[in-house]
Amino acid sequence: MEGATNCLRCNRPLKSEKSRKVGYGPVCAARATAEREEAEKLEAAETKPAK
Repeated sequence: MEGATNCLRCNRPLKSEKSRKVGYGPVCAARATAEREEAEKLEAAETKPAK
């Protein structure tokens, strides 16, 4: 078995091989992606020069 056996976010057991390779279950992967995108938007807004 390759990768994580439990989700790196919620620590629940990962059932699919794809999830084990990624390290996250499908729900946690979607949430992590959404949080990362939101953080990138906030960072871009902070570095954007004021008009």
